[in-house]
Amino acid sequence: MEPQSLIVRLESIDPGEIEALADATRRLRDEIVQVDGVLAADPILSDGTAAGTRSAALVQDGALAVSIYVWVVRPTIAIIRDFLRRDAGNRAELEFPNGEKVRLEGHSEESTERLLAIIKEYEDRDERG
Repeated sequence: MEPQSLIVRLESIDPGEIEALADATRRLRDEIVQVDGVLAADPILSDGTAAGTRSAALVQDGALAVSIYVWVVRPTIAIIRDFLRRDAGNRAELEFPNGEKVRLEGHSEESTERLLAIIKEYEDRDERG
């Protein structure tokens, strides 16, 4: 079972709140790394690489590369959704390894249905090996 990379991009509703976005990103990262099966949650640099790699690029505000096993996709997304409910000044975009993106904002039924379909696809693919 290979780990998957999930890209999480937090966005502030108020674009002038750069420090608040950086703080929210740190808090979300701290919550995500507590999930058993999450291997890493690293800030993404402006050149697209994860922090900790050899690069002189700047950290992208609000962007995390989350390395996880398929069986923790659901709990990880649940943490992100719960975080957004508690931190109403932000929204998030999730990018899956197949390039599909889902925007999380409020309690959108459409985004919930799309998320469930994507998660099921990854779980099914993992079961087939």
